[in-house]
Amino acid sequence: MAQEAAAKLVSEVHAELEVLRRDGPTAAQVAAFVETERRAMETERQHNSYWVTAAMEGYVSRRYTGDVGQVADEANAMWEVRAGDDARMASGIGGWR
Repeated sequence: MAQEAAAKLVSEVHAELEVLRRDGPTAAQVAAFVETERRAMETERQHNSYWVTAAMEGYVSRRYTGDVGQVADEANAMWEVRAGDDARMASGIGGWR
């Protein structure tokens, strides 16, 4: 019984993946993903682990020039641009599907 249920789930997942490969995500799926990522980033910024990771990544970044804050600012700016691109893609603005 459990094996049959597992096989059915695997089949359904494969079917959904095929739809995504063929048609791509819907605007609603992209918008939901963007919103989830935005909320996760807001939540992570409230925890020390986010800032420890950001500082460590800043020190090992090729962009590091002695100012970790500058690297963090650049990363945040890139995040904002990316989030804007994702939102435009989700809404179909600017030639995005």
